[in-house]
Amino acid sequence: MFLDVATNLVHLYFGISPSALAYLDPGTGSIIFQLLLGSVVGGIFFITSKYELLKAKFKQLLGNERKKDQHSDDE
Repeated sequence: MFLDVATNLVHLYFGISPSALAYLDPGTGSIIFQLLLGSVVGGIFFITSKYELLKAKFKQLLGNERKKDQHSDDE
């Protein structure tokens, strides 16, 4: 009941308000699309580069441990 009344009031408010004379340039959609696409690609690049850096650090850390183990086996 309350939801119906609230919905009707919102429709009434927007139905009788004067026009805003707002204008969206046709290129606005493509700019927003480029922004979203660039953000996604940039985020993927950032995450991938940090992942590769972390992987290299672990390889370096574990690689040193393996070399120490191999040297102790040789003796």
